This record gives sequence, C-alpha cells and structure tokens, in this order.
Amino acid sequence: MNVSCDANNKLKNHLSKDYAEDTSLVLKPLDERVSENVLQKGLAVCDGYARLFKTICDYTSIQVVIITDYGRTDQDRIGTKFFTNHTWNAVYFDSAWHLLDVTWASGYTSYFGNDYIQHLDEHYYLTPPARFIQDHYPEDSKWTLLPQVPLVQEYKFSPFKRSGFIRSRIKSYYTAKGVIDAAIGDRVVIAL
Repeated sequence: MNVSCDANNKLKNHLSKDYAEDTSLVLKPLDERVSENVLQKGLAVCDGYARLFKTICDYTSIQVVIITDYGRTDQDRIGTKFFTNHTWNAVYFDSAWHLLDVTWASGYTSYFGNDYIQHLDEHYYLTPPARFIQDHYPEDSKWTLLPQVPLVQEYKFSPFKRSGFIRSRIKSYYTAKGVIDAAIGDRVVIAL
C-alpha cells in the first residue's frame, strides 16, 4: 500500500510539473478568449466588441473597464421589465474617465434588422456623460460620470431619440416627459 501511495504522489508531482511548464493548458482570461473568438469569426455583439476593445487597451497599458447597462434601442417598449441588456466601455486618460460604446459607434442594422450597415458614428465615441445617459443607464450608477444621477424612472420615461435622430444630428427637442398621457377625446398637437 505504501508503494502505490508513493507512486501516486510521484505521478501527481510529475503531472503538476508538466502542467506548470505547458502554458497552453493555462486558461486565458475571459476577455482574451472572447477577443480571440471575435477576431477568428469576425462577428460579435456588444459584449464581444467591449471585451475586444478592453483587450487591445490592456496590451497598450490603457486603463479600460467594461460596463453593463440598460441600453435603450429602437425596439424598446414602455412598460417592459427594466434589466441590463448591453455592454460598453469607459477609458481612462488625461486624468479622467471617458465613455464610449464601440458597438453602437461601429454601425447599425437596417430597419428590419436583416442587414448590418458599417458606419462610424462618432456620437458614441468619448461622448459627454449628459448625452450618453440619454440611451445608456449603467448597472453601477458611478459610470454615468454625472454629479447628479437620474433615477431609473426618469431615465426610462424620458424622451427617446431613435438612432436616425442621432445620425441626422438633430440637437434639440422639447418635452419634459417621454410619454404623452391623453384620454379619449383629448386633442394632441405635435409640431415639427
């Protein structure tokens, strides 16, 4: 019995030495594995974009974080459950954090969502926090980078600008509330 225990220990030591020397058996960090997958397949959703951006920045010693949030999209419906559905980044340089969404900055899908249109949208590149909060509400409110963080209800029911609004560079709109309450028989006038 002692002989087999001794052999067992030798085998364990030998195997652990082989594992320690073979770096291919070491599991890479998640960001790197996802980034490699994105580069190999040439496809990604927001998590892949955000992790690839972070991995590139990590290799260049630029401090970046990945942020999960509730991103408002053209498909949103008032009254749906509020949950995180999007991923983006904050990058640190010039002694400050800056917000960017490499996914939404890279392009958009066609009206029916069948085709991807590659188009640089600088609106989502180093966007001022007051503009970024209009369609990105982070899970951790410190990533709004705002001195006064709006309440979730304020965000959820504020006016929503569709992607075409931003692409067309419309700068202003008027109404304090995103929902117009009207009863049967009420007259609602909308002027453009």
